[in-house]
Amino acid sequence: QRGCRSGDIVMKSICSYLISRWIWFSVLILFLLALFYILLGQVLMITTANVKGLCGDDRKAGAERPVGLFAHKTIEFHTQNPCFDSGVHLEAGERYKISVEAVGVWKDASIPADPAGFKNWTDNLRFVMLAALPLRRHLTDGWFVVMGKIGQHGDAFPIRHGRRLKASASGPLYLYVNDAIPPFCSSDCSSFYTMNNEGRARVTVEKLSL
Repeated sequence: QRGCRSGDIVMKSICSYLISRWIWFSVLILFLLALFYILLGQVLMITTANVKGLCGDDRKAGAERPVGLFAHKTIEFHTQNPCFDSGVHLEAGERYKISVEAVGVWKDASIPADPAGFKNWTDNLRFVMLAALPLRRHLTDGWFVVMGKIGQHGDAFPIRHGRRLKASASGPLYLYVNDAIPPFCSSDCSSFYTMNNEGRARVTVEKLSL
């Protein structure tokens, strides 16, 4: 009986073809499993964050203080807060400049960071970070990047060290770093924030002329 180890050229070609097909099939299966894992994690994370209302209630937010033209407001933000009410109310259609200045040490557990995220991109490839990736609040933005959003259900946007933006809606400005949310949490959904995060920042919000 002829096999893949025989000297038959035709048989070797058939075996090579079958092996290559098996390899590509295995890669496809692994890719689909990884995709399913990420999508499932995102659904669980988003559902948990919405149900638990990490950003509270806009009606109860202490953010009814608009920033006047040519004025600015500076607040202190801590990376342990999963959704910090800045105390600033942004108005739809107005332009603002948001600046973030790190104070002291910034790190996620033992990983050094700053408002733009991890200082070394290879830290994203650590096993724990890859395993927790599906639970990261924003997949397209890096770990520990300073994020902002207007209103409890507004679209989030990266701020990093600073950015200029035109407010898409009126509401309180919330701030947080891009970290993971544990699914199915019963009470403390900020455990990944309070357990590992270290760092403070001075955040300045300035209203710009149109």
